[in-house]
Amino acid sequence: MFLNFKSKHTFFYYRREIKLFRYFLLLILITSCTTTHIKREIIYQNGQRVYSEEDVKYISGKAAVDRDSKEPITGILKKYHRAGKISEEIEFKNGVIDGIAKGFYENGNLEYIMSGYYHGSYDTVIRYYEDGVMKSKANHRKNELHGKLLLYYENSQLQGDFNYVEGKEDGDFKVYYRHGELYSNGTFKNGKLNGTTTYYREDGEMCLNAHYEKDKLISITRVDGTHLNKEEVKEWREDNWSYCHIMSKKKNNCNVKNK
Repeated sequence: MFLNFKSKHTFFYYRREIKLFRYFLLLILITSCTTTHIKREIIYQNGQRVYSEEDVKYISGKAAVDRDSKEPITGILKKYHRAGKISEEIEFKNGVIDGIAKGFYENGNLEYIMSGYYHGSYDTVIRYYEDGVMKSKANHRKNELHGKLLLYYENSQLQGDFNYVEGKEDGDFKVYYRHGELYSNGTFKNGKLNGTTTYYREDGEMCLNAHYEKDKLISITRVDGTHLNKEEVKEWREDNWSYCHIMSKKKNNCNVKNK
């Protein structure tokens, strides 16, 4: 794919986010136990029994059970950072994950919240920056992205709007500059770019049109219909975000000189 953004830009960023979503889901499913066993005090939170990692034994392929009674747990499993502050809260019912899971930064702020657990996957995953600003919101089905994926900048502005079908990008997408201006829009089909992806300058004017067939770049044209030469295409492939940003600056400089 020729949308080679640098690490601070959207397409690198959202693919990294996808890996993190899957990591969190896998982490919760696998690490619901520990081998340590200490004397415990029974605690309740909002009417639900609270379990620590020391209270629970996880039986692979079956259920999470109370280490003493051997009964499947129903309540909230809490995990902690080394400094003692809460790191995760995971709801269980009859020994299996059911309800909401929350993760917390060491400063106490919410890191993520996952809800709608069904057949091994949370339907909705919302993640936050450390200062509490929403970072992303994604829908899942069977541990795959399915439905809307929204990404946000640290200033709360929308960064990207994508749609997924069974783990693959499918449908229209939009990407935005940090201050809300549209950067690009196009279409994915079965995980591949198809049709025309249009890029815009920060002043809102159209920059380029990139034409794709099954993820293969066919051509890149300017607003006036002229094609980029090989050197320009190479420059654009290396960093298409900066390419239109530089064009905006050149245009602004020309306007200043002509006044």
